[in-house]
Amino acid sequence: MKKLLPTLLIVLSAATMPAIAQSGSTLPGQSGSTYVANASEGYYVKDGEAHYAWISTEGGEMQALRMLIPYQSGYPETVLYPEDVSEYGFLENRMRFVSATVETPEGERRLFLQEVQRVDDDTSILFLQKGVVPEDTWYSMEGGLVAEITTSDEPEPMWDYLLALSAASPNAGDNRSDIADVKLSQITVSNLLKNSIALPRRLRPSMIGRYYNGLVNGNEKMFPKNLFGVTVSAGAGSPIMNDTRTGGSTGRHVYNYGLSFSVGVFARFPFEEVLSFQPEVRYSRQVNNGSNIVGIGPDPYGRGTEFKNNSIRVPLMFRFTNTYSRKNIMPYAELGPVMDINFGDYVAWNAPEEHYINPSVETFTPGVAVGIGAEYYINSRQAAYLGLRMNYMFNTSRSHSYALRTFELVAGFSLFNY
Repeated sequence: MKKLLPTLLIVLSAATMPAIAQSGSTLPGQSGSTYVANASEGYYVKDGEAHYAWISTEGGEMQALRMLIPYQSGYPETVLYPEDVSEYGFLENRMRFVSATVETPEGERRLFLQEVQRVDDDTSILFLQKGVVPEDTWYSMEGGLVAEITTSDEPEPMWDYLLALSAASPNAGDNRSDIADVKLSQITVSNLLKNSIALPRRLRPSMIGRYYNGLVNGNEKMFPKNLFGVTVSAGAGSPIMNDTRTGGSTGRHVYNYGLSFSVGVFARFPFEEVLSFQPEVRYSRQVNNGSNIVGIGPDPYGRGTEFKNNSIRVPLMFRFTNTYSRKNIMPYAELGPVMDINFGDYVAWNAPEEHYINPSVETFTPGVAVGIGAEYYINSRQAAYLGLRMNYMFNTSRSHSYALRTFELVAGFSLFNY
């Protein structure tokens, strides 16, 4: 683990560390101010005194190098540097930048660091964007002293620091111990971390506050694990078969909706706290009775009175789950491709001896599925979900085309996690 750099004194008033951006207090000159283009209402602290002004909303590395006050009533256009002010910020979004001396490839340099998480009046986590330094870099500020925590390529020290901060918090939840075994994922499934607790390889400023609050509140849902379980579904489906050899509309049979059900297993691999990949393997069966010919109605020759489809269905679902909620019930949405491996399909005509293998159904039938639902966390290690899913399967050949649309109620229960 990378050792913390020697602490460096932050350039702030010795008496206090102002928290104007968080307090919402009114500053002198704020009343009666007028709008300034490409700027936002803000403040800066110079020589221990807070001043109100409209401040340019420059982005990128310029935020670390300077603070620009555009021309406005009571101010000429002014550029202030980290040597001039101890901090500045914006009132609307409460974003705050503090002046600190940090180590760069060119040596020590005074810059504005963005506050990404305030722990208490004396402790904050600060951020410096790539460009001024080789990599995005995070710093701790405790009691007016600043030290580097980690870069975006070395997230493990940040995780250790967050664990220590949350353990010391008086608001820490009782179930923090449940998170101790959590294995956070990297960006790709193939590189899931298996043996150590770590943050995703590319840290983002928005992550830090979420992880810290998740640790303090004991919200283990923000730290998803690999899940393995069973799944079932039941619903209704309608196949559509088109025999182009018969010519005209008599070749298109639309079957009445019939029973559809499946049973199988699933696994879930988190990409990050809200996005996961859920492959499934299911045995699926579809049974329909009665069909209509497009443009005619019921088949006058009694053809296609029964349809049966047996398949191994493999959905590959990408799921978005609102894990930020502290409630045990969380909504989700899912979307992904599906493949049916068909076997034993047939259409029964009026005479039992006229059963035949359905030529419209290829061995492999691709499709797509979309669904919504809710997941319930029974405890930190088990979860169940219930949702609605629509599947649309389709294929074509030189003489036939086939489609199957199903609407299902799906349910799943995780047996264990890893």
